[in-house]
Amino acid sequence: MVERWAVERAVRDDECRLSPSGRHLILTLLTWTDTATAVIPAQFSPSLTDLERATGMARSTVAVWLNRLEELGWIARFRPKVDDARRKKARTAYRLRIPPQMPVDPATELALVRQPDKTGSTTGRDSNTKHRPTARGSSKTSHSHPYIQGANGYCSFPNCGRSAPLH
Repeated sequence: MVERWAVERAVRDDECRLSPSGRHLILTLLTWTDTATAVIPAQFSPSLTDLERATGMARSTVAVWLNRLEELGWIARFRPKVDDARRKKARTAYRLRIPPQMPVDPATELALVRQPDKTGSTTGRDSNTKHRPTARGSSKTSHSHPYIQGANGYCSFPNCGRSAPLH
């Protein structure tokens, strides 16, 4: 599955040949999606009326563009049966995608970087300097990663878990 941010970048890409209405509808649908999967959870699935209000487009225009975006491969829709839609208030499920003809440049992928928590004191040991000997007499040198303050004074860097004084 593709993530929300990749779909957004593909819509904004120079290679995207959608008209402004199509782009606007996709970007509006993205506001309801899960960021990791670009799927709109069932409880947030918008109706045509919701999409009409959110985009400012006419209901018929929204319906035409949803069909067109599905044909072009930008969205996948899973429609409930008519009886379920009427009796159980079931809604259409949406999954946003990137069409196969759209180039995906891995160099433009975003890298998520964990930032230190903003709790605790602002002063502390410089993580890039060598450490002094510990109480046991062993000398610890600086690690290959900076100290990231986490819960209870332990480093939040993946697979580290050292306390602040030992880092």
